[in-house]
Amino acid sequence: MLFWGQQGVAKNPEAAIEWYAKGALETEDPALIYDYAIVLFKGQGVKKNRRLALELMKKAASKGLHQAVNGLGWYYHKFKKNYAKAAKYWLKAEEMGNPDASYNLGVLYLDGIFPGVPGRNQTLAGEYFHKAAQGGHIEGTLWCSLYYITGNLETFPRDPEKAVVWAKHVAEKNGYLGHVIRQGLNAYLEGSW
Repeated sequence: MLFWGQQGVAKNPEAAIEWYAKGALETEDPALIYDYAIVLFKGQGVKKNRRLALELMKKAASKGLHQAVNGLGWYYHKFKKNYAKAAKYWLKAEEMGNPDASYNLGVLYLDGIFPGVPGRNQTLAGEYFHKAAQGGHIEGTLWCSLYYITGNLETFPRDPEKAVVWAKHVAEKNGYLGHVIRQGLNAYLEGSW
């Protein structure tokens, strides 16, 4: 919504919330429903309302919005600590092409909390981070770069050139991160790290 202060429109959070609520509650547009659910979860300009937010998130997910399916996984992970339900939703969202879901699944494996899998599994985490990176996910891309620079995983043999290519993707999407990566690469090339 432009009332958040985008494209030359003056910031007006009250108007933004009003339009989000109107769009979510009066239309069947899953993107509007999802956006309003996020506003309610975060309490941006409104009182937090987790019950209504969850109801709206489920509605948007039932309409096939992969971001909402991923959001349900986030809800069950963050608020309920129900990793089985979180994984179920993230697997479904990943099948729908959501790179955030791929990343989230990687984190479950990395943290050793993927349901039914004992302990940490960096190899599977790396595979999910790679899928996320291929979808443009910045953190997934950083993990791929790290794995290629260290070569600690069989599926990511040490390959500084690939590490730089993945880091370049991040630099192109985020100028500040690009600057930090450039400093790190210069330090590496100068041998001063």
